[in-house]
Amino acid sequence: MSVCDLESANALITRGAVTIGMFDGVHLGHRALLGVLTEEAERIQGQSVILTFDTHPAEVVRPDKVPKFITTNGQRVAALEAAGVDVIVVARFDQAMADMTPREFVEQVLVRWLKAVVVVVGPDFRFGKRRAGDFAQLAEIGAEYGMAAAAIAPVMVDDAPVSSTRIRTLLRHGAVEEAARLLGRPFVLEGLVVKGSGLGRRLGFPTANLALDPNQITPASGVYAADVVALGRVFRGVVSVGSRPTVGGKDVVVEVHIPNFDENLYGKSVRVGFRSRLRDQKKFADLDQLAEQIAKDVDRTLRSLSSPPQQALGDSGLF
Repeated sequence: MSVCDLESANALITRGAVTIGMFDGVHLGHRALLGVLTEEAERIQGQSVILTFDTHPAEVVRPDKVPKFITTNGQRVAALEAAGVDVIVVARFDQAMADMTPREFVEQVLVRWLKAVVVVVGPDFRFGKRRAGDFAQLAEIGAEYGMAAAAIAPVMVDDAPVSSTRIRTLLRHGAVEEAARLLGRPFVLEGLVVKGSGLGRRLGFPTANLALDPNQITPASGVYAADVVALGRVFRGVVSVGSRPTVGGKDVVVEVHIPNFDENLYGKSVRVGFRSRLRDQKKFADLDQLAEQIAKDVDRTLRSLSSPPQQALGDSGLF
């Protein structure tokens, strides 16, 4: 498996079965598409190729509409690698690419650089300047170059299509269990542990404060049960997302408490797989009431998460 830029891809590909997109979240719909892609690569005796981008195209064409990502770039590439594709092309999406007509995109990118023999896309696929190209144009222009096009049907959950937009909406409402169903795994935040105020330790519940990618979405403010990867091991954990209203906090922070754990995590990377929402953030009358509630949160987490953590984290490539 190779990860490369667009200019380097040409030398790696002989006959490309290609798909295109951001693949944010690498959710169930994406995985269905990647399954078809690898089948097509075998059929044409070529390579399965993902064309994705270093930044969201909206940063160039609609900078006021750039969404927060479900996965960081590193998580996204790791999950795509785990899908078993041959080549991941991370192209620079700039104004020159944004200005390509549908024909120019097919001719220059798909045919010339990626040697596409077949292109597999999802429902509602659009491409080219101002999203002018659709699947019909992809198939029509591609046929001139001996390139076939295939579109998969949407993957449905609860009678609605699985999409990155739908998952972001769920996360913004704190619905991490529902989001996990569409992702096929828990939603994950990952960051380095930085020093906080020390409040958790004073309360008897030391926390690891995570410095996160600012471009990644965080779930709605609240307290969550989670699986936590730290120091190469997997633990149960309680995660607080919010501004700590009891002590007059203003900035949203993500703090992780691992019960019965007292090792040094400063400067270490910690991954959090959100399993369920325990409660809303709340302003308590004093710190004693806050400590009592945290104790209840820990007890509920340890009782409610019955499956082994390794199974809960899954094999998506994010862990």
